[in-house]
Amino acid sequence: MSTRQPPAGLAPAPSFARLSRRDLMRCGAVTAVGIAGAGIVSACSDGGISAEQRTAESLQPLAIAAATDAADARALIATQPDRAAALRVIADERQTHATVLEQEIARLHPAAYQASPSSSAPPSAPGVAPAAPTLADLRSRLTATARTTGDLAVTQNGYRAGMLGSISASVATLVKVQLA
Repeated sequence: MSTRQPPAGLAPAPSFARLSRRDLMRCGAVTAVGIAGAGIVSACSDGGISAEQRTAESLQPLAIAAATDAADARALIATQPDRAAALRVIADERQTHATVLEQEIARLHPAAYQASPSSSAPPSAPGVAPAAPTLADLRSRLTATARTTGDLAVTQNGYRAGMLGSISASVATLVKVQLA
């Protein structure tokens, strides 16, 4: 039985057969500690936030915008009686969007889910009355929302991608049909 010699200038390949069981256990322990340490560093680098929590946080502004749009559409009915039917459709649709988004946020991260954005008043500066919405403002916000929601939809998968894509298409349709 002959042993193969490496070509000149190269060291022989290490043989694990020459390592004792204790050496192998030590290498395994060092590797496990290194992997665990990398996992801890990875978890610390993103603040310990889960993917579900990050997704819930990305949906929250959309839910608040939907609730605000619904409230503004209802407020506009008083000043735009000739557009009342269209504004009711917008208010109802945007309220449905807010509810669906809130349900998804609560499902993804129930511990961080707070009071329903649709049940709270839109935020405003203390002591300052919120500005009365205008039809142009609502149209502009809805157009931006359709784009933002569509952009977020393509970063998701499964149900969430479909939900966001549907909301985006619905909002774009509201602008084109109801506010034309």
